[in-house]
Amino acid sequence: MKKFRNNKSGSTLIVMICVCSVLMLAGLAFTWMTGNAAFVSRKLEKGVRALSVAEAGVADMLAKLETDYYTWAENCATGTVGDATFVVSTEFDGSTGHIIITSTGIVGNDRRTTVLEILGELLEIWDNLVIDGAIVCGGDANLETGALEINGDVHANGNINHSTGNPTVDGHLQACGTIADSLNVTPGHEINPGAAPISIPDYTDTFPDWKTLAQADGCYFEGDQTFPHGALAPNNGVIYVTGDVEFGNNSWYVGTLVAEGTITINNRLTQTSFNTNWPSMLSLENINLHNRNSYYGIIWAAQNIDSHNNRYVDGSLVALGDVSCANRAELNPLPWPPDWDPDDTNDEPPEVIVGGWLE
Repeated sequence: MKKFRNNKSGSTLIVMICVCSVLMLAGLAFTWMTGNAAFVSRKLEKGVRALSVAEAGVADMLAKLETDYYTWAENCATGTVGDATFVVSTEFDGSTGHIIITSTGIVGNDRRTTVLEILGELLEIWDNLVIDGAIVCGGDANLETGALEINGDVHANGNINHSTGNPTVDGHLQACGTIADSLNVTPGHEINPGAAPISIPDYTDTFPDWKTLAQADGCYFEGDQTFPHGALAPNNGVIYVTGDVEFGNNSWYVGTLVAEGTITINNRLTQTSFNTNWPSMLSLENINLHNRNSYYGIIWAAQNIDSHNNRYVDGSLVALGDVSCANRAELNPLPWPPDWDPDDTNDEPPEVIVGGWLE
């Protein structure tokens, strides 16, 4: 009997050990599950916070764009929200004017990134682009003779060429191609060949607005026009010609001259501004400026600008093609941006058109 009781006691001990082992494993499993749930909860909480911080970065950049659109159209910034940080950057698309805002929120080792695309304001970019640009062109800038006085930057998406004389350039020289070795700039300015191309202002889409103004209370002309001794002073400062236009000797006009064809200015013309923020002339083809002319406002051509002898321009020469400036000329960019579109009164911030959480 004594031996039987010992066997029964041993079996009970084994059962108790198995039960304790199962309970221990269950406890460990419960502890792991609890710890893992807490880790996942903390991970989700940090992820949500990181995404919120990333969105705060977007809001910060939007505020910067509203304050100084030109500076922040392609830039980067950082900021803090409590113990978290964000890194936000912008990328400008010169073909559409759209801006991509990319913002990453960082909380500890957790990161979340959000991206927004906003409608760009090409006119804003272009307005600031030419404010200190005496010559801005999509092709070559050709500077000849030593009688040129250029008080501003020169940018060419092609080359900057020069063969004779010693022009005075009180500004930067920048070209996507080459820059003639014979050109010099005043102290404090740089010569930068091989630069990245820039978006040249294209104001073709604003021509209907100028046309409407000319038809309403300005001077409107159908077809090619020649003014042997032009003297034009439209009530609202807009002259519009649907073809080529040519001014003869000793002419003058007040306001902005807009032509769908080529503009040719011959000897002795004086242009007076009607609105100091408006350009002096716009052409969908070429602009030829000959002897003894003076202008106030930017001169823009969809093709080429050819300036020869005795030019005085308070403004800039801007062309989608080449700009050639020879013999005597003085170019003085205006210290404020132009109003290229006379009906552009929309000062609202850009509209968000695409948004998404990337990671």
